[in-house]
Amino acid sequence: MTVRSDGLTFLLHQSSSPDQLPFPIAFLFISIPLVLAVLWLGWVRPYSIRHGKGYTPGGNAAVTFWVDWQQAGEIARKKGDGKMILLCRSVFWLQVAFALLVLFLILYPALRGG
Repeated sequence: MTVRSDGLTFLLHQSSSPDQLPFPIAFLFISIPLVLAVLWLGWVRPYSIRHGKGYTPGGNAAVTFWVDWQQAGEIARKKGDGKMILLCRSVFWLQVAFALLVLFLILYPALRGG
């Protein structure tokens, strides 16, 4: 196995079995949704509810998460709450990172050469 200097090659060829995901990829795939859930349940949802928003009767968890996140961001911008604005931006970038990770996992077999 030739190890090149680019990180993608290192990540793709790190696992011993072709059926196994490399540990960093698997770790991110598990940890990003967990971090998002903690941020939502610990800060975003209580913030939305505390300010009279975030009620989504009949919505599933994904819809409720999205509504809470959007409304918390709007409330934070109106109030000038810098910490909540930063938290909402962090949630956004974690969602983007997870979407890119899912795309990577879809393309993983082709990138690996199999």
